[in-house]
Amino acid sequence: MNRTDTCPMSHIRLDHMSEPTAAKLKYYEEYYQESHTLAHGIVVDESGQLRDGYTSYIIAKKYGIRPDIYEAFAEQPLKKVVRGRHVVWDKETWKIKSDRYYTWNYTLRDPVVCGDILKVRTKKGQAFIRVDKIDYVTGKGFCEEYRNVIKHMKKRL
Repeated sequence: MNRTDTCPMSHIRLDHMSEPTAAKLKYYEEYYQESHTLAHGIVVDESGQLRDGYTSYIIAKKYGIRPDIYEAFAEQPLKKVVRGRHVVWDKETWKIKSDRYYTWNYTLRDPVVCGDILKVRTKKGQAFIRVDKIDYVTGKGFCEEYRNVIKHMKKRL
């Protein structure tokens, strides 16, 4: 997948897109207002059709910002991935357990932003991570490379 600056926002096609729920849009917009960054970029296909990142698109238009726009071929599978570090609950707060980063597929319907705590499956069982980055992968091999997130914990660190 390549970042592209050749597709301005005005050329992104929204055919067959359904509006995000008010709760989802609110979650992403609150994150933008706190961090002054979008949770993740926008993915379009080779014809400019939006594939993922509709809420980022809406927020970018509203605030007049230029989001990262990526291109992924329409016939290729596409998955949102989260990259994060393991965390543990320490009686009062979540603490980062390690400086090593890992990646999981994010297939849940819940909106996700950096700082969110997620339950994931690891080689050693289930664990928790703090999301540090949200990206996309495309292509069958890359989409099958990572395990899926189990649950969004509705907490943020």
